[in-house]
Amino acid sequence: FKAYHFSLWDRFQAMLPWLIGALLALVLGRYAYLKWRSREATENDEEAGTEPLIPAHVTALALLHQLEQEKPWNDGRGKEAQAILSEAVRVHLQGSFGVKALERTTDELAQTLRSAPIKGMAADESDWMIALLQRSDLVKFAKQDMDGDAHLRVVQESIAWINRTIPIETTAPEGAASGENTPPQGHE
Repeated sequence: FKAYHFSLWDRFQAMLPWLIGALLALVLGRYAYLKWRSREATENDEEAGTEPLIPAHVTALALLHQLEQEKPWNDGRGKEAQAILSEAVRVHLQGSFGVKALERTTDELAQTLRSAPIKGMAADESDWMIALLQRSDLVKFAKQDMDGDAHLRVVQESIAWINRTIPIETTAPEGAASGENTPPQGHE
């Protein structure tokens, strides 16, 4: 065996591909990391931009008032009417109370509400809403039918329910919570 002695230059040339590969891996890793971080920022910006400017109860009431005026159940579109009614109630529940109602089934929603009551909503209001959604599901999925008066009554009850459960923060005028601009009590 003859021992080979490599010069410093020979060693550098032998390691050059490894050094270039490591440098390239670092550059690509940094690029991928920055790209991933900018994607997160973009998603957060999009989510922040999609926040509703209109309060949820206003959107829900608009859907229900439109449903009340159009009366699609008179044209044989009872399932569609119940789908819109269910969506309006869920929009109010999610937007006003923070309950993830739009992506849950009625049974999942009922289980969630029974295990953790909604702050700011009485238990009987919550029970009424669950019963409403279950009736709506029967019309939508079980081919159960309701007469026109029943559809109208349920829409009107839903409007009344939303009006009863509007969060206080959205109904109080500015300054009312701190006591500003409120007339004195008892003396007129």
